[in-house]
Amino acid sequence: MYSRILKRILLFYPTLFVLSIFLFMLKEAAVGDEVLSLCGGEIDVQDQIYQDCVRAYKLDKPSFYISVTPPFVDTEALASVFPEGRRSTFEKLLYACGDWDLVAKFDKQINEQFRVIEGLDADRIIALKSIKSTYFRGIGLDEMEGVIESLAQIFPLVDLEELTKGFKGIKGIKPGIWHYRPSIDFHGLDNRFHAWWRSAIVFDFGQSFRGRSVNALIKGSVKYTLLLNLIAFILSIISALGFVLFVSARSPRIQQKMDGLSSMLLAIPRFWLATLLIFFFANNILFPHLSFFKIGVAGSTSGVSSYFQYLGLPIFCLAFPIVILLYKLLRENINVELQKQYVQAARARGLTEKKIFRSYVLPNAINPLLTSIGSMFSRLLVGSVIIESIFFIPGLGGLLFDAFMSNDWPVLYALCFISGIMTLIGYILSDILYFLFDPKLRIGGLQNV
Repeated sequence: MYSRILKRILLFYPTLFVLSIFLFMLKEAAVGDEVLSLCGGEIDVQDQIYQDCVRAYKLDKPSFYISVTPPFVDTEALASVFPEGRRSTFEKLLYACGDWDLVAKFDKQINEQFRVIEGLDADRIIALKSIKSTYFRGIGLDEMEGVIESLAQIFPLVDLEELTKGFKGIKGIKPGIWHYRPSIDFHGLDNRFHAWWRSAIVFDFGQSFRGRSVNALIKGSVKYTLLLNLIAFILSIISALGFVLFVSARSPRIQQKMDGLSSMLLAIPRFWLATLLIFFFANNILFPHLSFFKIGVAGSTSGVSSYFQYLGLPIFCLAFPIVILLYKLLRENINVELQKQYVQAARARGLTEKKIFRSYVLPNAINPLLTSIGSMFSRLLVGSVIIESIFFIPGLGGLLFDAFMSNDWPVLYALCFISGIMTLIGYILSDILYFLFDPKLRIGGLQNV
């Protein structure tokens, strides 16, 4: 068993590394220009400001250790084409013709044309901005032809022959299949993922896209999430055990009804339950006599009763599905254990049903649930995202929701990373508890399992 725990610990960092890779891939696949959002979301942001943001967040570096692209794609040079929409157009044109120099020259010419506003009236300036917005949306050859025609209408007296010639050159090239053969480029450790991972393993998550330290944001929110989830987790275990003991002492008919009811209760969504509780028990207008609870967080000088008023409902919403889930799993394990031969042997020796249940059946039914503790941490954190947002609690769940809505990837990275750490610690804790509560492991090791 000790070797199993040691293996868990040794796999801790490799597992986090793989998790970080998947998170990074999701971030890279996200739609939108994160730098442009930092600059106010304006297409006409000054190039110098944009480039400063790019360098500040190291977005001019390759994204990963290696990249697999056709030979005509310069990955590092392509990463320096900003903003994201312009880079998307550049990439589409590049893959259409397979000639880097031709596309780079055309991109430079058309962007120089976008900057020409001298001598244009207001209507033409608006039209030019609209064309630029189209180009920066990420378009291919078909839409590009309309862009060229629109530019010719805005600048009827300007010679656009070079621009038109460049576009015809791009459109006229038809590369073969061999032209797209994959080429592997190695970028070493100088990439965005490695820079983030090197800081993350020492819990330095850098700056958020809102200009604040990610560590400071997490530090200000983690106390509420830990308080909610720890209380909810402890109450869930105690309540589930008490509920199982209460139901198991009843008649088989009542047990069947309660088992069926638990399946229905497990299907209740957390957000719907939270909404109902707020409507009936935190509504001073419609139900003033029932509205004992409050929404938000208690002040730092508040007493225990005040904390209960603010945290009672969210703790119940977090604990409720865990209690029902643990109850169902325990009841299923109990029904399995009751069919085993050792129960029949205990009855034959004259032991009472109560003694058999509490001394043999219940301990054996609880042991398999110890391995589920690791997943309980992630379940509670996922539930916190909804519950903390509904009850206006400034915890990690609410911070995660806000970061997701604003595409604040540094914060999302950090919270998902911390969630992975909590889940892995939970699995290690499950192994330790399994070892402590299962005598077969303590006495004979894994060979007796």
